[in-house]
Amino acid sequence: MEKNSEIESKEIKIGGGEKLGIMIEVSVFIGLFLILFWNYEIFLGQKLSAWIDQTFQQYGYGPITHALMLVLPLVFLLLCKKDIRNYGFNFHNLGDQAKTGLNLFPFVFLPMVPTLWISYETWYGATLISLSYIPVFILIVRMLQKGNFRWISGIRRLILVPLTMFLLMLFLKYPHPTLKSAFFIFIYFFFFVGFGEEFMFRGYIQTRLNIAFGKPYTLFGTTWGPGMIISAVIFGLMHTLNAGFNPFQHNYHLSFWWGVFTMAGGFVFGYIREKTASIIPVGIIHGLGVAFPNIFFNI
Repeated sequence: MEKNSEIESKEIKIGGGEKLGIMIEVSVFIGLFLILFWNYEIFLGQKLSAWIDQTFQQYGYGPITHALMLVLPLVFLLLCKKDIRNYGFNFHNLGDQAKTGLNLFPFVFLPMVPTLWISYETWYGATLISLSYIPVFILIVRMLQKGNFRWISGIRRLILVPLTMFLLMLFLKYPHPTLKSAFFIFIYFFFFVGFGEEFMFRGYIQTRLNIAFGKPYTLFGTTWGPGMIISAVIFGLMHTLNAGFNPFQHNYHLSFWWGVFTMAGGFVFGYIREKTASIIPVGIIHGLGVAFPNIFFNI
């Protein structure tokens, strides 16, 4: 992954005078995203937005919000004439990046298993998930330091075999979608949610903040900066809005605990993004992590 880091480093060296501009840019970006997120029917038109919602909501979901997470950062980067490879969409050694994502996925997904029994919107559910990320993070650091995953094959089997059997048992127990519905659910969650959220938070926001604040710290051999923490906090805060918060509709309900555990997960995703200099591995991890539960259990 050294070449990925070389590509990124070309854009990170800037003068201090540009920092304020980048902070304003990121703030404007987040504000614009929220306005579009809360009012997309106005901008798309009621007929088009209703058609999109109706078409996809027969499978339970609508893609507009997460499509916006892919499109809006891309528009900002193109307008600023930035190379998207510097912002996570780096396809160098794509096969190795995919292997990294697939190998890390079972371990990053493991803290979410308790949500099959307890709600992540409760204080104890969110706290359990957040604390579970600590040993997972240590293991992930070790895996990424070694650079190959053959040594963890036994551990992975130890996790995957009982986990797969348990998921199959629950799959047979609970109502599950048709093959056609499962296909659309997978496409939506893997590409729109997984890669959409990673491109916006780890690709665009984290990278822009890295450029503004630099990466002066080293954690287990990986350089990082305040951008990794700030983007994780923003990631968590955005998820507090998932309860339907919309000031334009006078809905002020927040899901605080949803934000807490996603903030913890955002830190893990942010570290992987810094280590690999790409959003491809975290996009795969995130995408699979939300696609499978929603296909099997509609959660």
